[in-house]
Amino acid sequence: MTEPLEIKFGYPGNSFVYQGTGWSVRENAGVWMIGEESTLIVPRPTQRGDYLLELDIDVLVAAGLHDFQRLSVRVNGVGVCNHVLHGKSVVRCWIPWSVLGGPMKSMVILSHPDGWQPAELTSGEGDKRVMSFYAHTIRLSLLTEQTWGAEHLAPENDAELEAIIAQQQNVDGLAMHDLVLGFESLGSNCELGMVQRHYGAEPLGLFRFSYTPLDGLLAALEGDFHTATSSDRASLVLNPETREYELVDRVHGFEWHTWQYDGQADAVALERQEQVRLPYLVRRFYETLEDGEKILVLRDEDGSIEPDRIERLLAALRRHGEVTLLWVGVATDGHAAGDVEWLGDGLMRGWIDRLTPRRDAIGASMFAWGVICQRAHRMWVAERGLKAA
Repeated sequence: MTEPLEIKFGYPGNSFVYQGTGWSVRENAGVWMIGEESTLIVPRPTQRGDYLLELDIDVLVAAGLHDFQRLSVRVNGVGVCNHVLHGKSVVRCWIPWSVLGGPMKSMVILSHPDGWQPAELTSGEGDKRVMSFYAHTIRLSLLTEQTWGAEHLAPENDAELEAIIAQQQNVDGLAMHDLVLGFESLGSNCELGMVQRHYGAEPLGLFRFSYTPLDGLLAALEGDFHTATSSDRASLVLNPETREYELVDRVHGFEWHTWQYDGQADAVALERQEQVRLPYLVRRFYETLEDGEKILVLRDEDGSIEPDRIERLLAALRRHGEVTLLWVGVATDGHAAGDVEWLGDGLMRGWIDRLTPRRDAIGASMFAWGVICQRAHRMWVAERGLKAA
């Protein structure tokens, strides 16, 4: 694939090369998506890395009748974004290399269940196509600071870090997909969950896609979080900015993604579903603590977490099992991205070149995270061997 790939839907254009089903005829400025799904077939990029998919589209809406249209994007069967759109938009979706880099060609499915016939506005006369979005261009490009426009996406020595990962995989005989399954996030944001997705792993985790303030996490672990019922503490809230329904723990301030959006799900049914799901994830989390077979990860985005609070967190976790905690912060003088060291029994310190902001987990330093996970796992295995000897 020549990068970036730009699919142009109007005249003159090249969209016919990539279009599958669910498209109307080409017009001067673009092509309408019709029905409930439209598909694209795109070639595999030649350059390894995560990619940004951008869709420049108009939205068919009518005030008071059809105020919005929902759009979800799946690539090779994996959901990469959901949006509720009210007018002309540029939709942006992050696609991990683990999703895009396998097959020679990738299937992109654009789901748009709210299409309607313009003839509805004229008593059945006129255009009777079931239409939703009018595509002008769709662009697939390597995810960089320039393409995403985020300050936290900074250049890094990816080639060197990737070489370290490859070399260590040969030594350990452990694929990254399997290795990252041995880590579990304590929240703060979704960054570690995105790293796991980058390496092709999709584990269940209580805090994998959540925001967890440290004060709330400490209170939960030191209290009765594992025995309280979900209906006592959690309820569904509609985020006014993203229009996503979020499950919010009113006691501890936790916020979980549901990946369901306004108009996409029945709020009452969704809340009931999430309140059933939450106790199951809580139970799995405490079983993980008891087993001691995973490394728990805490991000320290701005370096503000004091060591005594880390010790308090470790003590709270170790009430339930022989837990190992990996505390990851931005590298300071004397440390490089990928460095990992023991600070004490059950406590590791990892260093990385950057951490993503709370509300934008896109663009994590994937290869640095990979090196940290490899080194932490190797040290953890060696320590367990010494204790068993």
